[in-house]
Amino acid sequence: VRILPLQPRVLVLGAPPAGVALYTAPQVGESIPLTGWTRATCEGAAYPAFGSAVPVTLPDDLAAEQPEFSGFARYETQFTLDAPAALRLEITDAAEGVEVFLNGESAGIQIAPPFAYDLAGRAGENRLVIEVATTLERQCYPLLDGYRKMLAPKPTGGSGLTGTVALRRTP
Repeated sequence: VRILPLQPRVLVLGAPPAGVALYTAPQVGESIPLTGWTRATCEGAAYPAFGSAVPVTLPDDLAAEQPEFSGFARYETQFTLDAPAALRLEITDAAEGVEVFLNGESAGIQIAPPFAYDLAGRAGENRLVIEVATTLERQCYPLLDGYRKMLAPKPTGGSGLTGTVALRRTP
């Protein structure tokens, strides 16, 4: 039994109670390459009015590019399937919360890594969007003054998609 950090499961010994559906982790198969990522950002109050998208390579170094940015980062790419398919999306790390959209439909919000989503791709072109909500620490740190700034550690964590993103077919 493999239990991932922050992904609790209940181990049932013996027969499960009647009517209880048990979770079975999907088996993963063929990897689907994800290339051509773009990133657009917006401040929290402006959501969902994102600015212009720029090409990025993952993992992203948004924290180094925009050290005082707080808000939302939207990552987009497209991939093609020859037939409808069950898919498993795995994101190893992001700072902070993640919402995934496939073809305009939300697959849910997760707040702790590893982020894993079961998706249903359609035949033809599919549009994958990953929105990452950051915290306010980067925006607020420069506003501290004097003694408070001495006590507060400078933000050192990442921002945006800081890990790898993998998409695989599930049998």
